[in-house]
Amino acid sequence: MNWNDEVTLVSEKLVTDEIGNQIPQSTEIKILCEKKNVTRQEFYEASTRGFKPSLVLNIHGYEYGNQTKLVFENKQYVIIRTYSVDSERLELTCERDLGGR
Repeated sequence: MNWNDEVTLVSEKLVTDEIGNQIPQSTEIKILCEKKNVTRQEFYEASTRGFKPSLVLNIHGYEYGNQTKLVFENKQYVIIRTYSVDSERLELTCERDLGGR
């Protein structure tokens, strides 16, 4: 396993400013990951449900806090699926975040 890549996990929540407006606030955490390929079967099965997986990453499960977005190689992604590979690794399946969902 090569844990040579770095990914930034992004969580967002709404906070209220001093006049009562809801403002999105992001929290980022950088961790190491292992990049994997999206399999052909996974790609076609997801596309029948309206998803377009383009990235699969393995991370340490204890570092994941139910974030919904990430940044990898300066591109934003939405996490569309998580899968516990074993007691230590968590697989994140992601699609490019183009702002349309």
